[in-house]
This record gives sequence, C-alpha cells and structure tokens, in this order.
Amino acid sequence: MCVKRKQLAKWHAKPFMEAAVGGALVLLNIGQGVYRVRRVIGPVLHDPHSGAELEKYDIQKGQETAKWLLLEWEGRHAVRMNGVSNSEPSEEQIEEWRASLPAEGARWPTSAEADVAVKRITWATAGGEGDPPRLM
Repeated sequence: MCVKRKQLAKWHAKPFMEAAVGGALVLLNIGQGVYRVRRVIGPVLHDPHSGAELEKYDIQKGQETAKWLLLEWEGRHAVRMNGVSNSEPSEEQIEEWRASLPAEGARWPTSAEADVAVKRITWATAGGEGDPPRLM
C-alpha cells in the first residue's frame, strides 16, 4: 500500500490523483538519509494551517507541480512529493511508524482500509478508468 515518487510524478496531473493516494503510505526522506513511513491524507494546493498557496516545485526534472501531499505526521503536514522515496519501506521502518502512531494521535489502518489503498493504487496504475475502489 506504498506509493513511490515515480508513481506520484506520473499521476500528479491526473484527475484520479486524490483517489489514488488517499490512505496510501509513503516513505519520506526527512533529511540526511533518514526516512520515515507516513500515511497520505491527500494532495493539497494550500497550507493546511495558514491556507496560503503552496509554491510550485519540480517533482522530477522538467516536471513542475503545485500539488503537495498532506500527511498524517505530528498532526497534518504538507510535504513536497519529490521527497518521497522510490523504495519500499523496510519492516523496521514500518514498525517504527506503527510505534509512533499513538504519540501522534494517529492509528494503524484497518485491514479493510489497507485493502482499499492497495486496490486504488492498482486501479490508478491501470489508468484510473471508472470509479475508484471504495471502503465498504
């Protein structure tokens, strides 16, 4: 249920972007080779705290976007998609995230939420045709 930077770069301008990434996990580079797993709330164009418009940046060479990812991270933080890794998180990184959830006021996704996140990523990878998978 992890979305990689290359997928975000491919999907950032697609109409299904929000449905594809909401509830998914990302492995985020927080600096100096340190990565953390975080859950995506969705893409945003404005700072969730101030309402200010977020600046454009290159998601990859020659590809500019104004969309940022809103993550469950010590509340809610908007981050640039170019800080997301192309790697899968390790078991250790997932367990580290799981242990941090209570302190951050977040919770572990249910099996149904995880299943829908995987189905949405698969749906988007196939082109995002029709309605996205939904939580029942």
